[in-house]
Order: sequence, then structure tokens, then C-alpha cells
Amino acid sequence: METGDAPPAVRNFIRKSSELTQNIVWISFFQLFFVVLARLDALTPAALARDVWLGLAAIGLVIGPFPIVGMFAQMRKLLKAGYTREDLESVWKQTIAADEPDRVLEHARTPGLVERASRVAVPLGWASIIASVAVGGFSSGTVGFALGSFGLMSAFYGGVVRLWRYDGRTNLSRRITGAFVQSRVGRWMFGMAGVGLDRASLASLGAQRDTELALGMAVDSLFDALPRETRLRLSELPLVVRNLQSDAGKIRQRVAQLNDVVAQTGMRVHGASASDALMERRESLERELSSARDTANGRLADAVTALEAIRLDLLRLTAGAGTLDNLTADLDDARVVSEELGRLVEARDEIEAELATPA
Repeated sequence: METGDAPPAVRNFIRKSSELTQNIVWISFFQLFFVVLARLDALTPAALARDVWLGLAAIGLVIGPFPIVGMFAQMRKLLKAGYTREDLESVWKQTIAADEPDRVLEHARTPGLVERASRVAVPLGWASIIASVAVGGFSSGTVGFALGSFGLMSAFYGGVVRLWRYDGRTNLSRRITGAFVQSRVGRWMFGMAGVGLDRASLASLGAQRDTELALGMAVDSLFDALPRETRLRLSELPLVVRNLQSDAGKIRQRVAQLNDVVAQTGMRVHGASASDALMERRESLERELSSARDTANGRLADAVTALEAIRLDLLRLTAGAGTLDNLTADLDDARVVSEELGRLVEARDEIEAELATPA
């Protein structure tokens, strides 16, 4: 499931929680940096800046809890929307994979010149700082001051650039958040976030979720549980399911729009009399709209049936009672349904684009 195909509440949690994790990563980086500096400065005779470095590190202890509280609030908000930690687990890997093209375009797949330079700057900077400590520190004289100043600038800015580029290139913050969500601590924190919520109401919200969305999440989870060799043989399955789910969601929106239009067409204006010709035109329009709605409903049912067939095949495969041949056959059928839905959605989009174009 792509991020764009995930429901708004899930997309919002993924984005906000990853931003909070990124804050925690940066706070931890600065804390570690200043603590190490304080420890090294304590080895010099004057220990001139030790308390300064410790004070800067302590700032992280003050602001550190805020991202954690924010994470707790995001978990509670997600639970209130009717989604669970298991829903997140089923989409997290797909989210990272879906973001990869944009990430590669912005940060490249391999380290660039700036990141490679920062890799050299960090160890060079720490070596300079250690050399400064060895000769007595910043206050020991010109050599100690020069080595310490160069090392401090090189280690600090090199570390900042390296972490920033590495995080952007590898999606570090989002991967850490995903690992946290799946960990025991994450499970416990979700449990704490749900304290006081009406479980019956939340279950009802989950039951009202669009069928194709629930099936897509279930398929993603079952597919991830398969052995690596099997996933490689079924490498097309995630894409087919995502396309089918996305198009089914658009068709569902179309059905809702047609329902609204049909209801508006059936309205009568009080105190006004309609001619036979006008009544005939209204009834003809109602029949056309109803036919279009029934067609869309039929396509939606085909999509749901195809997704359910894939889910059942994956369940059988997981239990050791199914074969890849059965799943491959249902996957071929799902691909056909997806292509039909895609053509239907494209035709609707083209008509809407033509209507929106000024004459």
C-alpha cells in the first residue's frame, strides 16, 4: 500500500511520528556530542569548558520528553480514528518503498561528494580534539587552541552534515519509527495510549472501514510473513494489490457521487408543476445515473472479490494448505480486474478534464 493509498489518519501518523523520531535522533546526537566533549575536557588540567558542555547536554534532557509526549498523542489520535498498531505494521514497509523514488531523486542512492567529505571531517575533527587534549586543551597555548578549534568545527559540522544526508538518503527516522512501532516498547506505549478509550466504539469504527482498504492491509501483512523465496516468486503481487485497491477506492468515491446526484435528481420543487416532457427527461436521467451507479458497484464488487481471493490464497499458503499455482491464477484474474478498473477510472478522469476545460 502506498502512502497515498493509506487512509488519512494512517498517513498523518506516519508523517508526524517520523518527524518526532527525527527530533529525538537530533537531540540524541547533540547530547552525545557534548557529553563526549565534556569527558575529554575533564582530562585537561584546566577543564575549562567541561561544565559548559555538560550544560548544553542537559538541555536535551529538558526538551527530550516533548517528542515522546507528542508520539503518545499521535498514537492516541490514531486509535481514536479506529486504527491499530497492526494496521501500521502492514503498511510501513510499503510506505518506505513507495517513497524511495522521491528520496533517490532528492538525495541520490549513494553518498554524494558532500557526504563523503563529512565522513572524512568527523574522524579528522575528533583526532584533532584528542590531540588538543593531549597537549593540555584549549587554554594550553596556541597549538592546543588551534587543534581544538579546528577539531570542534570539523567534528560538529561534519557530524551534522553526515547525519542529515544519511537520514534523507536512507529514511533513517522513518525506519526507526517503524522498528519502534513493532517493538515491545511500542506495543506497550500503544496500549497505554488506548487507556480510557471506548473499545466498542473503536471496534465499530474499524468495522466501517472500506472493505478494499481492510483487505489490502490484510494482504500486505500476509505477504510480508511469507518466506523470502516465495515473496520473490510473487514479486508482482504488491503492485497488483496496490493498483486494485487504489482504483477500487476511486470507484467507491464515484459510487458515492452518483448516489448524491441520483438523490438530487429525484428532488421535487414544491408548488411547481412539471410538464410531461420535463418529467420524461428527469426519469431518463435517473435511469442513466442508476445504470452508471450499478455498473460502478459491479466493478467495485469485482475488485473486492479479487482482493478477498488473494487474501484467502495467502492464508492457505501460510497454513501450508495452498499452492502457488492457485495464487498465481487468482493474481492473473486480479490483474485483469485492475486493468478494467484502471480504464474506467481513466475514462472518468478524461471526461472530467474535458468538462473542466474552458470552451
